[in-house]
Amino acid sequence: YYPNGNVQSKIYYENGRPNGLYELYYSNGQLEEQGHWNRNKNTGDFKRFFDNGVIMQHFQFADNGKRNGEQLYYHPNGEVEVVVNMIDGKENGSLKRYYSNGELKSEMKVELGVADKNSYVEYKAKKVLEEIDGKPKVERKVADVEKAKPNIGHLAVANGHSYKEENLK
Repeated sequence: YYPNGNVQSKIYYENGRPNGLYELYYSNGQLEEQGHWNRNKNTGDFKRFFDNGVIMQHFQFADNGKRNGEQLYYHPNGEVEVVVNMIDGKENGSLKRYYSNGELKSEMKVELGVADKNSYVEYKAKKVLEEIDGKPKVERKVADVEKAKPNIGHLAVANGHSYKEENLK
C-alpha cells in the first residue's frame, strides 16, 4: 500500500514466486501495469497505462517470456504511436510510427531486429495537433505528405533499442 492508503500492487504467488495475473498501481489509484507471470516471466497479454488511465503500451509475450506478435505504443492522447510485429523478442516486418493525430509519420522494414535503412520513409503531417498535458489544443495544417530519406545516424525504434549505423542494412 502507498502511504495514502491506495493499493500499490496485487500480485499472486505460487510456491513463493509471482504467478498468474498481477497489477501495479500509481499512487493516485490508477492502474499502471497489468500482465501475467509464469515462472518469473511475463506471458500473454501485457498493458501499461499513463497515470491518467490512458493506455501507454500493449504487448504480447510468448511462454518463453519474449515478446511476440503485434506490439503497440500509444501517445498520451490515446492515439497509436508505434506498431511493430515481434518474433522471439525481435522486431520483424513493418515498423510504423504515427503522429498524435493518427497520421502515419514514418515506416521502415525490420528483419529479426535489423533495420533496413533504405526502406525508411518519413511523412510530413497534413495536420499537427499541438498538445498541452497530453490533450489536443491547436490544430495546424502543414504541407501535403512528402517522402524523404533522411541522413540516419541512428534510429530509435519501438522497444527502446537504438540502432546504430552498423546495425542497419
